[in-house]
Amino acid sequence: MFLLSLTNMHSQMIGGVDVSNLPNNLHSTSAPSADCDVQFSFQTSSPSPSGLCFDGTYLYSTAGDLPFIDKYSLDGQLVASIPIPLSSSNFYGGDLDFDGTNLWLMAEQHGILYKMNPLNGEVLSALTISSASDPNYASCAYDNGYLWVNEYFSEHLLLHINATTGVIEDTFNIIPGIISLRIINGDLYGVDYNTDLLHKFDKTTGAILSSTPWCIPNFSLGICTADGSIWGLSGSIVYGGSQSIKRFESSLLSNDSFESSNIEITVLPNPASDVINIKAASTSIIGFEIFNVLGGSIARKNCDGIGEISFDISNFQNGIYFIKVATKNGSYVKKYIKI
Repeated sequence: MFLLSLTNMHSQMIGGVDVSNLPNNLHSTSAPSADCDVQFSFQTSSPSPSGLCFDGTYLYSTAGDLPFIDKYSLDGQLVASIPIPLSSSNFYGGDLDFDGTNLWLMAEQHGILYKMNPLNGEVLSALTISSASDPNYASCAYDNGYLWVNEYFSEHLLLHINATTGVIEDTFNIIPGIISLRIINGDLYGVDYNTDLLHKFDKTTGAILSSTPWCIPNFSLGICTADGSIWGLSGSIVYGGSQSIKRFESSLLSNDSFESSNIEITVLPNPASDVINIKAASTSIIGFEIFNVLGGSIARKNCDGIGEISFDISNFQNGIYFIKVATKNGSYVKKYIKI
Protein backbone atom coordinates (compact mmCIF):
# COMPACT_ATOMS: atom_id res chain seq x y z
CA MET A 1 0.00 0.00 0.00
CA PHE A 2 1.36 3.44 -0.95
CA LEU A 3 0.99 6.50 1.29
CA LEU A 4 1.67 9.74 -0.59
CA SER A 5 3.50 12.62 1.07
CA LEU A 6 5.55 15.68 0.15
CA THR A 7 9.30 15.56 0.69
CA ASN A 8 11.70 18.51 0.73
CA MET A 9 14.99 17.98 -1.04
CA HIS A 10 18.30 18.63 0.72
CA SER A 11 21.68 19.57 -0.75
CA GLN A 12 22.55 16.80 -3.17
CA MET A 13 25.64 15.68 -5.07
CA ILE A 14 25.72 13.37 -8.08
CA GLY A 15 29.04 12.65 -9.70
CA GLY A 16 30.61 15.47 -7.68
CA VAL A 17 28.02 17.97 -8.98
CA ASP A 18 25.73 19.89 -6.61
CA VAL A 19 22.28 19.57 -8.20
CA SER A 20 20.24 21.00 -5.33
CA ASN A 21 19.89 24.46 -6.89
CA LEU A 22 18.78 23.48 -10.36
CA PRO A 23 15.67 25.19 -11.79
CA ASN A 24 12.44 23.58 -10.62
CA ASN A 25 11.59 22.34 -14.10
CA LEU A 26 14.67 20.11 -13.90
CA HIS A 27 14.70 19.25 -10.23
CA SER A 28 11.54 19.31 -8.17
CA THR A 29 11.82 20.66 -4.61
CA SER A 30 8.48 19.23 -3.52
CA ALA A 31 8.04 16.05 -5.50
CA PRO A 32 5.42 13.43 -4.68
CA SER A 33 7.04 10.47 -3.00
CA ALA A 34 5.90 7.23 -1.42
CA ASP A 35 6.44 5.65 1.97
CA CYS A 36 6.06 1.88 1.60
CA ASP A 37 5.75 -1.07 3.91
CA VAL A 38 9.45 -1.72 4.58
CA GLN A 39 10.00 -5.35 5.55
CA PHE A 40 13.69 -5.06 6.37
CA SER A 41 16.44 -2.46 6.26
CA PHE A 42 20.18 -2.34 6.96
CA GLN A 43 22.87 0.33 6.92
CA THR A 44 25.45 0.26 4.15
CA SER A 45 29.13 0.06 5.04
CA SER A 46 29.85 3.06 2.81
CA PRO A 47 28.39 6.52 3.51
CA SER A 48 27.95 7.23 -0.21
CA PRO A 49 26.95 4.05 -2.09
CA SER A 50 25.25 3.81 -5.47
CA GLY A 51 23.71 1.06 -7.57
CA LEU A 52 22.10 -2.14 -6.36
CA CYS A 53 21.90 -5.62 -7.89
CA PHE A 54 21.44 -9.26 -6.89
CA ASP A 55 23.23 -12.39 -8.13
CA GLY A 56 20.80 -14.94 -6.72
CA THR A 57 22.57 -15.07 -3.35
CA TYR A 58 24.14 -11.69 -2.58
CA LEU A 59 23.38 -8.00 -2.99
CA TYR A 60 25.99 -5.68 -4.52
CA SER A 61 26.41 -1.91 -4.28
CA THR A 62 29.35 0.36 -5.08
CA ALA A 63 31.11 2.08 -2.19
CA GLY A 64 30.52 5.46 -3.80
CA ASP A 65 33.67 7.56 -3.55
CA LEU A 66 35.77 4.49 -2.66
CA PRO A 67 37.08 2.09 -5.34
CA PHE A 68 35.12 -0.94 -4.16
CA ILE A 69 31.92 -2.87 -4.75
CA ASP A 70 30.43 -4.00 -1.45
CA LYS A 71 28.85 -7.46 -1.31
CA TYR A 72 26.09 -8.13 1.26
CA SER A 73 24.13 -11.14 2.42
CA LEU A 74 20.36 -10.72 2.45
CA ASP A 75 20.48 -10.26 6.24
CA GLY A 76 22.64 -7.17 5.79
CA GLN A 77 26.07 -8.57 6.58
CA LEU A 78 29.03 -7.24 4.60
CA VAL A 79 30.55 -10.34 2.98
CA ALA A 80 33.33 -8.78 0.91
CA SER A 81 34.59 -5.58 -0.71
CA ILE A 82 35.60 -6.20 -4.31
CA PRO A 83 38.20 -3.80 -5.82
CA ILE A 84 37.42 -1.94 -9.02
CA PRO A 85 39.93 -0.53 -11.55
CA LEU A 86 39.57 3.12 -10.49
CA SER A 87 41.15 5.24 -7.77
CA SER A 88 39.15 6.82 -4.97
CA SER A 89 40.15 10.31 -6.18
CA ASN A 90 38.11 10.03 -9.38
CA PHE A 91 35.40 7.45 -8.70
CA TYR A 92 31.93 8.77 -7.91
CA GLY A 93 30.01 5.53 -8.15
CA GLY A 94 27.48 4.34 -10.66
CA ASP A 95 24.83 1.70 -11.20
CA LEU A 96 25.64 -1.99 -11.59
CA ASP A 97 23.91 -5.21 -12.62
CA PHE A 98 24.47 -8.97 -12.79
CA ASP A 99 24.15 -10.87 -16.08
CA GLY A 100 23.91 -14.37 -14.61
CA THR A 101 27.69 -14.82 -14.43
CA ASN A 102 29.43 -11.45 -14.22
CA LEU A 103 28.95 -7.99 -12.79
CA TRP A 104 28.56 -4.92 -14.97
CA LEU A 105 29.56 -1.53 -13.54
CA MET A 106 28.78 1.82 -15.16
CA ALA A 107 31.60 4.09 -13.94
CA GLU A 108 29.65 7.31 -14.03
CA GLN A 109 32.32 10.01 -14.40
CA HIS A 110 34.40 7.92 -16.79
CA GLY A 111 31.74 6.90 -19.29
CA ILE A 112 33.01 3.30 -19.20
CA LEU A 113 31.11 0.05 -18.69
CA TYR A 114 33.19 -2.59 -16.92
CA LYS A 115 32.41 -6.31 -17.09
CA MET A 116 33.89 -7.86 -13.94
CA ASN A 117 34.40 -11.15 -12.16
CA PRO A 118 32.23 -10.84 -9.01
CA LEU A 119 34.66 -12.93 -6.98
CA ASN A 120 37.84 -10.90 -7.35
CA GLY A 121 37.04 -7.78 -9.37
CA GLU A 122 38.99 -8.91 -12.44
CA VAL A 123 38.05 -6.76 -15.43
CA LEU A 124 36.92 -9.00 -18.29
CA SER A 125 36.08 -6.21 -20.73
CA ALA A 126 35.60 -2.44 -20.82
CA LEU A 127 33.25 -0.59 -23.15
CA THR A 128 33.70 3.16 -23.62
CA ILE A 129 30.25 4.74 -23.80
CA SER A 130 31.26 8.40 -23.73
CA SER A 131 34.54 10.28 -24.31
CA ALA A 132 33.18 13.54 -22.87
CA SER A 133 35.31 15.29 -20.26
CA ASP A 134 32.49 15.13 -17.72
CA PRO A 135 30.11 12.30 -18.63
CA ASN A 136 27.09 11.56 -16.46
CA TYR A 137 26.20 8.02 -17.46
CA ALA A 138 25.07 6.38 -14.22
CA SER A 139 22.50 3.66 -15.00
CA CYS A 140 23.23 0.09 -16.02
CA ALA A 141 20.68 -2.68 -16.65
CA TYR A 142 21.52 -6.01 -18.30
CA ASP A 143 18.92 -7.33 -20.73
CA ASN A 144 19.50 -10.60 -22.58
CA GLY A 145 22.88 -9.77 -24.17
CA TYR A 146 22.33 -6.02 -24.18
CA LEU A 147 22.75 -3.19 -21.68
CA TRP A 148 20.59 -0.19 -20.99
CA VAL A 149 22.49 2.95 -19.96
CA ASN A 150 21.42 6.56 -19.73
CA GLU A 151 22.84 10.07 -19.39
CA TYR A 152 20.88 11.57 -16.52
CA PHE A 153 22.06 15.16 -16.13
CA SER A 154 22.07 17.23 -19.31
CA GLU A 155 21.34 15.22 -22.45
CA HIS A 156 18.90 12.71 -20.89
CA LEU A 157 19.69 9.95 -23.36
CA LEU A 158 18.64 6.31 -23.05
CA LEU A 159 21.05 3.95 -24.82
CA HIS A 160 20.58 0.31 -25.85
CA ILE A 161 24.05 -1.25 -26.15
CA ASN A 162 25.33 -4.59 -27.42
CA ALA A 163 27.08 -6.10 -24.38
CA THR A 164 29.63 -7.94 -26.53
CA THR A 165 30.65 -5.32 -29.07
CA GLY A 166 29.75 -2.10 -27.29
CA VAL A 167 27.81 -0.93 -30.34
CA ILE A 168 24.96 1.44 -29.48
CA GLU A 169 21.92 -0.14 -31.15
CA ASP A 170 19.32 2.49 -30.19
CA THR A 171 19.36 5.99 -28.72
CA PHE A 172 16.25 7.63 -27.25
CA ASN A 173 15.75 11.14 -25.92
CA ILE A 174 13.87 10.96 -22.63
CA ILE A 175 12.63 13.70 -20.31
CA PRO A 176 13.32 12.33 -16.83
CA GLY A 177 16.69 12.15 -15.11
CA ILE A 178 17.21 8.45 -14.42
CA ILE A 179 20.02 7.30 -12.14
CA SER A 180 19.05 3.66 -11.70
CA LEU A 181 17.61 1.32 -14.35
CA ARG A 182 16.53 -2.30 -13.92
CA ILE A 183 14.89 -5.06 -15.93
CA ILE A 184 12.00 -6.54 -13.93
CA ASN A 185 9.94 -9.34 -15.49
CA GLY A 186 11.41 -8.40 -18.86
CA ASP A 187 10.30 -4.75 -18.63
CA LEU A 188 12.58 -1.73 -18.29
CA TYR A 189 12.10 0.46 -15.21
CA GLY A 190 13.93 3.59 -14.10
CA VAL A 191 13.77 5.77 -10.99
CA ASP A 192 13.39 9.49 -11.78
CA TYR A 193 15.36 11.69 -9.38
CA ASN A 194 13.41 14.79 -10.43
CA THR A 195 10.00 13.52 -9.38
CA ASP A 196 10.58 10.40 -7.24
CA LEU A 197 8.60 8.35 -9.74
CA LEU A 198 9.31 4.87 -11.03
CA HIS A 199 8.81 4.87 -14.81
CA LYS A 200 8.19 1.86 -17.05
CA PHE A 201 9.76 2.44 -20.49
CA ASP A 202 8.86 1.08 -23.89
CA LYS A 203 12.05 -0.67 -25.01
CA THR A 204 11.36 -0.01 -28.68
CA THR A 205 10.65 3.74 -28.49
CA GLY A 206 11.89 4.95 -25.10
CA ALA A 207 8.41 6.26 -24.29
CA ILE A 208 7.10 6.11 -20.72
CA LEU A 209 4.35 3.50 -20.52
CA SER A 210 3.40 4.07 -16.88
CA SER A 211 4.62 5.79 -13.71
CA THR A 212 4.12 5.19 -10.01
CA PRO A 213 5.46 6.90 -6.87
CA TRP A 214 8.70 5.26 -5.81
CA CYS A 215 9.14 3.97 -2.30
CA ILE A 216 12.49 5.62 -1.61
CA PRO A 217 12.36 9.37 -2.26
CA ASN A 218 15.21 11.89 -2.52
CA PHE A 219 17.52 10.57 -5.23
CA SER A 220 17.06 6.84 -4.97
CA LEU A 221 20.27 5.32 -6.32
CA GLY A 222 19.45 1.64 -6.64
CA ILE A 223 16.66 -0.84 -7.37
CA CYS A 224 16.61 -4.61 -7.80
CA THR A 225 14.55 -7.71 -7.10
CA ALA A 226 15.78 -10.33 -4.64
CA ASP A 227 14.17 -13.19 -2.77
CA GLY A 228 10.73 -12.37 -4.18
CA SER A 229 10.76 -8.72 -3.09
CA ILE A 230 11.73 -5.29 -4.35
CA TRP A 231 14.88 -3.77 -2.82
CA GLY A 232 16.02 -0.17 -3.00
CA LEU A 233 19.02 1.94 -2.00
CA SER A 234 18.19 5.04 0.02
CA GLY A 235 18.74 8.29 -1.79
CA SER A 236 20.10 10.86 0.66
CA ILE A 237 23.40 11.20 -1.14
CA VAL A 238 25.07 13.98 0.83
CA TYR A 239 28.52 12.47 1.34
CA GLY A 240 28.88 11.22 4.89
CA GLY A 241 25.17 10.80 5.40
CA SER A 242 23.48 7.65 6.63
CA GLN A 243 22.55 5.21 3.87
CA SER A 244 20.45 2.06 3.91
CA ILE A 245 19.25 -0.76 1.70
CA LYS A 246 15.56 -1.54 2.14
CA ARG A 247 13.36 -4.49 1.31
CA PHE A 248 9.68 -3.77 0.86
CA GLU A 249 6.44 -5.16 -0.49
CA SER A 250 5.37 -3.89 -3.89
CA SER A 251 2.68 -4.72 -6.42
CA LEU A 252 5.37 -4.45 -9.10
CA LEU A 253 6.11 -8.16 -8.84
CA SER A 254 2.57 -9.39 -8.35
CA ASN A 255 1.44 -9.25 -11.98
CA ASP A 256 4.06 -11.49 -13.54
CA SER A 257 6.07 -13.12 -10.75
CA PHE A 258 3.53 -15.85 -10.20
CA GLU A 259 2.08 -18.32 -12.60
CA SER A 260 -1.13 -17.18 -14.27
CA SER A 261 -4.02 -19.55 -13.58
CA ASN A 262 -5.67 -19.02 -16.97
CA ILE A 263 -5.91 -22.34 -18.79
CA GLU A 264 -5.70 -20.90 -22.31
CA ILE A 265 -1.91 -21.47 -22.35
CA THR A 266 -0.13 -24.77 -21.67
CA VAL A 267 3.61 -25.48 -21.56
CA LEU A 268 4.48 -29.17 -21.93
CA PRO A 269 6.27 -31.30 -21.00
CA ASN A 270 6.94 -30.02 -17.53
CA PRO A 271 9.59 -30.79 -16.34
CA ALA A 272 11.39 -30.70 -19.70
CA SER A 273 14.96 -31.39 -20.74
CA ASP A 274 15.19 -30.52 -24.44
CA VAL A 275 12.08 -28.93 -25.94
CA ILE A 276 8.98 -27.27 -24.56
CA ASN A 277 5.72 -27.00 -26.50
CA ILE A 278 3.67 -23.85 -25.95
CA LYS A 279 0.04 -24.15 -26.95
CA ALA A 280 -2.85 -21.69 -26.97
CA ALA A 281 -6.26 -23.30 -26.55
CA SER A 282 -8.60 -20.60 -27.88
CA THR A 283 -6.36 -17.74 -28.98
CA SER A 284 -3.13 -17.24 -30.94
CA ILE A 285 0.42 -16.62 -29.77
CA ILE A 286 2.07 -13.31 -30.70
CA GLY A 287 5.35 -14.00 -28.93
CA PHE A 288 6.95 -15.14 -25.70
CA GLU A 289 9.84 -14.34 -23.36
CA ILE A 290 11.61 -16.62 -20.87
CA PHE A 291 12.94 -15.44 -17.50
CA ASN A 292 15.13 -17.04 -14.86
CA VAL A 293 14.20 -16.94 -11.17
CA LEU A 294 15.99 -13.59 -10.79
CA GLY A 295 13.61 -12.03 -13.30
CA GLY A 296 16.35 -11.79 -15.93
CA SER A 297 15.32 -12.23 -19.56
CA ILE A 298 17.26 -15.06 -21.20
CA ALA A 299 15.33 -15.66 -24.45
CA ARG A 300 12.51 -14.16 -26.49
CA LYS A 301 10.77 -14.94 -29.75
CA ASN A 302 8.16 -13.21 -31.89
CA CYS A 303 5.42 -15.34 -33.45
CA ASP A 304 2.98 -14.68 -36.24
CA GLY A 305 -0.30 -15.40 -34.51
CA ILE A 306 0.12 -19.16 -34.32
CA GLY A 307 -1.63 -21.59 -32.01
CA GLU A 308 1.34 -23.75 -31.02
CA ILE A 309 5.14 -23.49 -31.08
CA SER A 310 8.08 -25.62 -29.92
CA PHE A 311 11.22 -24.11 -28.39
CA ASP A 312 14.62 -25.68 -27.69
CA ILE A 313 15.78 -25.28 -24.07
CA SER A 314 18.55 -27.90 -24.14
CA ASN A 315 21.26 -25.27 -23.57
CA PHE A 316 19.54 -23.82 -20.48
CA GLN A 317 20.89 -24.64 -17.04
CA ASN A 318 18.71 -26.90 -14.91
CA GLY A 319 16.29 -24.99 -12.72
CA ILE A 320 13.02 -23.08 -12.57
CA TYR A 321 11.98 -20.68 -15.35
CA PHE A 322 9.00 -18.49 -16.13
CA ILE A 323 7.65 -17.97 -19.64
CA LYS A 324 5.54 -14.91 -20.42
CA VAL A 325 3.31 -15.65 -23.41
CA ALA A 326 1.74 -12.75 -25.29
CA THR A 327 -1.49 -13.62 -27.10
CA LYS A 328 -4.25 -11.73 -28.85
CA ASN A 329 -6.28 -12.07 -25.64
CA GLY A 330 -3.57 -10.82 -23.27
CA SER A 331 -0.38 -12.05 -21.59
CA TYR A 332 0.02 -15.09 -19.37
CA VAL A 333 2.90 -16.35 -17.24
CA LYS A 334 3.67 -20.05 -16.84
CA LYS A 335 6.34 -21.78 -14.77
CA TYR A 336 8.32 -24.76 -15.97
CA ILE A 337 11.30 -26.75 -14.74
CA LYS A 338 14.35 -27.57 -16.84
CA ILE A 339 15.97 -30.92 -15.92
